[in-house]
Amino acid sequence: MKRIAAVIFASTLCLALSTAAAAQEEAADAAVPEPADGGPSTHVVGANASLGMAAMLVENCSNCSIRFAGGGGAHYNLYLADVFGLHAGIAFTGRGLKASGLANTTSQDEQKIKIIYMDIPLGIKLRFSSFQLALGVSLDFALTGKSENPDHDFTDQEWEFWARRFNLGAWIGFGWAIHAGPIDIVPGFSWNMHMLDEVTADNANNSVRPMNIMIDLGVEFGL
Repeated sequence: MKRIAAVIFASTLCLALSTAAAAQEEAADAAVPEPADGGPSTHVVGANASLGMAAMLVENCSNCSIRFAGGGGAHYNLYLADVFGLHAGIAFTGRGLKASGLANTTSQDEQKIKIIYMDIPLGIKLRFSSFQLALGVSLDFALTGKSENPDHDFTDQEWEFWARRFNLGAWIGFGWAIHAGPIDIVPGFSWNMHMLDEVTADNANNSVRPMNIMIDLGVEFGL
């Protein structure tokens, strides 16, 4: 009987010690916090390249049409909340049009107007899971203006008819973030149009507003 009692006592003691050890391990695990998930990054930098359609909405021009244009730039997003942030960047964008028999030219062949702008977009950025939406205004500075066929740089008169040296643009961008390790690959598209009439010549009887619709491919990295 004593032997049985000793075995029962020893078994009970081992079980108690095991239970105490397990409880101590659980308490230690509870005392150490789990690694925190930082969630979406607050500071995001990115760059993108664009290719698409450039047009100039010209009043009284029935033969004006689109031309292909490209661009690219970099940006920074400061997210004040998981879904809302501020957007700022710098980009270089091609604008213009093509047409035959443009006014103020001597050629009746197809011609192209090419203008390169430095854009400074300012606005807001919204992100919902992988979907992104950006909108705002852009400070646009004309850098170069060229006419093709015959090829030449803009004269003062052509600057007066086709482009202000500075304009304000409205823009909207859509994207879809594809996670690829530490970066996001963001395909999307964007639209922008100048808000001020480009024509500044006193004797002009039309208005001109550049517009672009672009396919974008970007990368973003959270700091």
